Amino acid sequence: MNMKNVKNDVEFAHNGKVFPARVDTYFYNGKKMGDTLVFTYTGVNVSMHFSDEDAYHIIAKQECILIDKLGAEEYRVLDRYRKRVKEIEESHVVINDKVYNHYYDNSVRSGATVYHEMMLQMKDGETIDGTSPSQFFYDEDRKNRVKTFYNLTNKVTKYCRENKTEPKDSTLNLELTQEYKEKSTWINERNN
Repeated sequence: MNMKNVKNDVEFAHNGKVFPARVDTYFYNGKKMGDTLVFTYTGVNVSMHFSDEDAYHIIAKQECILIDKLGAEEYRVLDRYRKRVKEIEESHVVINDKVYNHYYDNSVRSGATVYHEMMLQMKDGETIDGTSPSQFFYDEDRKNRVKTFYNLTNKVTKYCRENKTEPKDSTLNLELTQEYKEKSTWINERNN
């Protein structure tokens, strides 16, 4: 397994000034995994993950505008809250701003290979699992926790939308739901 990080020095303009920045591009076994924009603006360190659809100079400008609007301390709180919201979204199923616990088992092994099983029960009795919707990727996805979770969240989201239902109440994580809603609301109020 080969992890590689390519660092590119770049610049962006904001309020008539040019600022230095760096774009870190991450590769895993030759496949691009993502980009991170890193820069400092008015003493505030900024590190933002972004996708290919986004242009780093637009993201940099948006973050500078937020820092100008909020000030350094409140921006740092915003950054912490955004990271926490993302952590919750990457570890739990979130539907309609409610955070749900899902079943997870990684005890099934075949030699060195670990198979990841994830499921979530719905209010209507249906059980959604994290297997790939494609038979071609079925076995390969089960070996990858991130892909299995991605499949689960996508399938649950689609099922809820199409069947106008939600996961079972017993899977609702009240503490994380409250934290998620509070932080998301706080973020949205400052982004407008």
